[in-house]
Amino acid sequence: MVEILGATASGIAQKLRQDILNGEFSAGERLPTERDLATSFGVARNTVRSALDHLHSQGIVSREVGRGTFVRTDKGISPLDDNVGRGLHDASPADIMEVRLIIEPHVAAMAATRANREDLDAISAALDGSLAAKEFAEFERWDTELHMAIFKAAKNQVLFRYCLEINAVRQTKAWLRLKQRSLNPARQQAYHKQHQDLVDAIRSRDPDLARQVSLEHAESVHSNLISV
Repeated sequence: MVEILGATASGIAQKLRQDILNGEFSAGERLPTERDLATSFGVARNTVRSALDHLHSQGIVSREVGRGTFVRTDKGISPLDDNVGRGLHDASPADIMEVRLIIEPHVAAMAATRANREDLDAISAALDGSLAAKEFAEFERWDTELHMAIFKAAKNQVLFRYCLEINAVRQTKAWLRLKQRSLNPARQQAYHKQHQDLVDAIRSRDPDLARQVSLEHAESVHSNLISV
């Protein structure tokens, strides 16, 4: 079971996914309502809705207008998926960041060429949320949402699943403590600038610039995390 501190959409999706794997929700069973889940996790309903969108995109649940969200009969999950998730949870922050350095710049470039209007709006909304954040938990939530929105805009389900797994690891207490220790006002302002430049590059449909800015941002995060 994933421990969630300052629940985010990706963390909630991972928790529900694990509950389904563990048999807490049976095939064909309806999940609790968005309102009930929001109350349970202490988040806004739009955060729960985003989590359910993640599960739907993975084929784990089906969503029926007017009826609710149901566990698919095949659950859309294989044992390999669960093994991959456990393997990532055992990985070191340095290992995770090295993979992010390889993958995320290319995802940003893909988003710059593939994002539709809805994707761009979601990316911009997440950026606005992160820029307005005052507390660490709020900044972390919107930072996660921003990177998730960029992965979604890349239109590749394999990469999106990777993003879900990585985000679940990044929401464990150990990772959140590490990130909080690595963050200070100057670094947060630097991240704000990098996020703004990245979103501008994606909105400008400039894949080369998006790739460059994403790499610079990942390198900064990597350096700051390993210096703690």
